[in-house]
Amino acid sequence: MSVDPTRRTYAPVPSHGFQDLGAAVGGIFHGLIEGIGRILGGAVDLGVGVLSWIVDGVTSLLGGIADAIRGVLPGGSPWTPVQDAFRDQQLDLKNRTDLIPIGYCAAYMDRNVNLEWSGGERRLPFRAQLGPAQGAHVDEERERIVFDITGTWTIHVLTSYNGTIFTGDPRVHIDIFVRNPDGTLYSRWRVRDAPGDEEGSLTCSKPVVIDEPGMWVDVVCRSGRWRWWPGGTRYSGLAVVRSALGTDHRGTDEVPDEPAPPEPDPPVTPDP
Repeated sequence: MSVDPTRRTYAPVPSHGFQDLGAAVGGIFHGLIEGIGRILGGAVDLGVGVLSWIVDGVTSLLGGIADAIRGVLPGGSPWTPVQDAFRDQQLDLKNRTDLIPIGYCAAYMDRNVNLEWSGGERRLPFRAQLGPAQGAHVDEERERIVFDITGTWTIHVLTSYNGTIFTGDPRVHIDIFVRNPDGTLYSRWRVRDAPGDEEGSLTCSKPVVIDEPGMWVDVVCRSGRWRWWPGGTRYSGLAVVRSALGTDHRGTDEVPDEPAPPEPDPPVTPDP
């Protein structure tokens, strides 16, 4: 299998680390069971009632320890890779609208994208819903979040980019676009960096006044060098949180430069 030179990957975690962990857990249980055996042996002389109480306590203890270890070890086995066992638990909360009384919606990129195949710029595919949603929804086909109700919302964005071996313009940026229902531009802002060939992330949080249902937000990325932009809940996110009901004070997209400071007064020359 050939190696894609445009994409940096991390070395897999050695399996012997999980084997050592499994051996350690086995040693803990071995010592624990020996100690419990000694306790039960001494408790026999105290009577059946005391013995029954101790047995019940030991059974509960062992069950709790087993449950705890199953929760710590990925997949319940010391040989299961962590990256294969982890799953963002917010994915199980899509219908819990009782947790979001004001308004909320979140999405993540459902795939990794390579800017080599799109001329260095493309809209990021925020198409997979994360958690419940109320007052806004994910438009999977158009890769955006649509606002269903008005109010002042805060938009949160997380994007990540991999390192690259390609040369060229060292800069990267993301543009966040908020558009009216007819597609005309309502507001936009940019987050930028100049990482060269290194990996990194671009993030932002910014409030925006939504004064009409059907407005939407999407994110476009650009890189001067071809590189991968990874998705999934670990490396990507687009969320909107309704923080106020009002729609006043929409703000100004661009503002003028501050004026230059006044010239200092000339020094006073004393009379001779």
